[in-house]
Amino acid sequence: KLIGRHGAVKQEIEEQTGASLSIPPRDSDSDQVTVEADNQKALNDALRRVEVICDLDFGIADTKGEALRKQARVAGDRRAELSKQSQEAYHNGDGAEAKELSDMAKAEASKMDELNAKAAEAIFEEKNVGRGDMEMDLHGLYVQEAL
Repeated sequence: KLIGRHGAVKQEIEEQTGASLSIPPRDSDSDQVTVEADNQKALNDALRRVEVICDLDFGIADTKGEALRKQARVAGDRRAELSKQSQEAYHNGDGAEAKELSDMAKAEASKMDELNAKAAEAIFEEKNVGRGDMEMDLHGLYVQEAL
């Protein structure tokens, strides 16, 4: 998708953004794409296009706190899916598989909690830079985090 027919998509991204994309050949074991640009705007423009074409989310426009929240949501979604799979395995009589999936779900839940804690700290700092001692902005925090 990123290369396009005869390199047309790649060439269009490079021409319109001024960035340069390095894509490994098909027979390569690598799937790493490198995007380089002379300035941040060109880099971000190219990365946004890659995001859309490849259905990815680099969190380019996000603050650190928002990016951490997104990562926490992904971990939460993964936890929910693993829990569902664990229940299905249990109902199908595969206790060992159910236990393994349940443990994986618990690990994702811990990851989600850790990411949310980091997000809360980052969001608080981002919202309160330069504010006086008697003023604070709690927007972006969950209720429990704001208490």
